[in-house]
Amino acid sequence: MNIDISNIDVLVKMYDLGSVKSVADSQGKTSSAISKTLAKLKQELDDPLFVQAGNVFEPTYFLQNNIHYFRSVLTCINSIQKDSFDPRTHREPIKIYLQSYFMETYGAALYLAIKDQAPHSMVTLEHWSNKKLDNLLNGDGDMAIHIFTDSLPQSICQQPLISGKVAAFVRQDHPAKTLDELQAYPLAGLLTPGWNDKRLHLVEKLKNFGYHFERAVRIESIHACHQLIRASNHFSFTVAEQIPEGARTIPLPDNFDFEFNQIMSYRRSQKDSPKMKWLVQVCLATTAITSS
Repeated sequence: MNIDISNIDVLVKMYDLGSVKSVADSQGKTSSAISKTLAKLKQELDDPLFVQAGNVFEPTYFLQNNIHYFRSVLTCINSIQKDSFDPRTHREPIKIYLQSYFMETYGAALYLAIKDQAPHSMVTLEHWSNKKLDNLLNGDGDMAIHIFTDSLPQSICQQPLISGKVAAFVRQDHPAKTLDELQAYPLAGLLTPGWNDKRLHLVEKLKNFGYHFERAVRIESIHACHQLIRASNHFSFTVAEQIPEGARTIPLPDNFDFEFNQIMSYRRSQKDSPKMKWLVQVCLATTAITSS
């Protein structure tokens, strides 16, 4: 059985009003159009549906016995609506995966911004890794914020968040003054899961410019990396705007174009959901305020 929803609406109105003209007036159609619709329904349902009794039409036993089903169909259809989202009343958990740089730089501010607007939600901020991608794909988590990568599946949408120029940095009284001199010192590589755990993209690109650096240690914690830099002759790379206190930068080549592009990743199926649109705006606002 394949019945047009609009025809069911006509059927229910005919049941309630008992007059073709009254139904036509309520629908903004002609009586002829309503009669054709009823004739089609009689054929599809294999029942007369209405019997004329004077100036009105009385429903048949079949229709009387099934009218509540037709009403239920219309009720269900009318209940379909665009999803709405109000963070003030939202009580479901919110989980975001963050790479270490973003976690330590913006994590606290992001949590406070989300909690300010969604006070009833449990907010979880976890470190991002390759394994967390499966979680995101399976619906365990709302979003991930990490450095852009072209290895994510098509089902994941990546939206730009922030970007920053790269800089080398050392402690204030470090012997090296130039990038050439820095080649003689150990590199403390900041480990960023999902981006440089397999390849040292920045070091590889600098090699094309004639600079050769050997990584002496991999550190996932930005705080620990900064402590090491201030306490030794190690050096590292970071976003130019985030040079820690007690450190200074060493210029990279003028024509060296390399940026850390932090992006927001989420399931493409959730791109247009009100919750995701809200979460994206919170992230954008948080980074704009914190960076200013």
